[in-house]
Amino acid sequence: MFPPNLKYLIVPVCYFMGIRQYLSNEYLKLKTEEFRLSYELNQLNLEIKDIEREEAKILREAEREEGRIIAAAEKAEKERIIMEKLVAEELAKLESSTEEQRALYKLHQQELEILREKERRAISLAQLTRAGYVYVISNEMSFGKGVCKIGMTRRADPNDRVKELGDASVPELFDVHAFVFTEDAPTLEKYLHNSFAEQRVNLVNNRKEFFYVMPADVIEQLERYDKSININYFDVNLNK
Repeated sequence: MFPPNLKYLIVPVCYFMGIRQYLSNEYLKLKTEEFRLSYELNQLNLEIKDIEREEAKILREAEREEGRIIAAAEKAEKERIIMEKLVAEELAKLESSTEEQRALYKLHQQELEILREKERRAISLAQLTRAGYVYVISNEMSFGKGVCKIGMTRRADPNDRVKELGDASVPELFDVHAFVFTEDAPTLEKYLHNSFAEQRVNLVNNRKEFFYVMPADVIEQLERYDKSININYFDVNLNK
């Protein structure tokens, strides 16, 4: 028998080489807690991966569309340059040209103006692809306190993107802490990601957008970026 003043209750767990082995209740509690935390961490990682897969799909689609727009702008520029050279060559020979050649020159001038307008529209559209919203959101029920997602969307209503993320694989919708509309959303998003680079949840893949940071800290960093930017704050506890 063990003495009654033994610090921990000792329970037999197995026999090994004829020797009875014992574990204390305290040790069992610690191991149980360790297993529980390990399970919760694993579930958290699975949920984050589900969201990241959905984001990667949307990002690929956006990148393809942006690539098409940029390619169209580059093509318009090349066509305009070729036509400018042709018109310049025809202008240099205009004095000695025939009526037919003069008519062709005027036609090419008109085509050049059309190409210039086409290029202006293509460039304008390419520039618009950088405009969008940067958002700061969190989901304490799914990811715990002090975990923020910092991302961007080109949706006309950024709430649509947040709702989409909430529908992906998490039990509760995300809390929105801030939306910021900017003409260059990728640059602002990159600035914030770099600011909290050491606090990434996933340190291996820099494209992941979850950070161990309080919303208030992200807002403070946003305000440092540019005093003139218009930050839409929401009535949600920034210190969650």
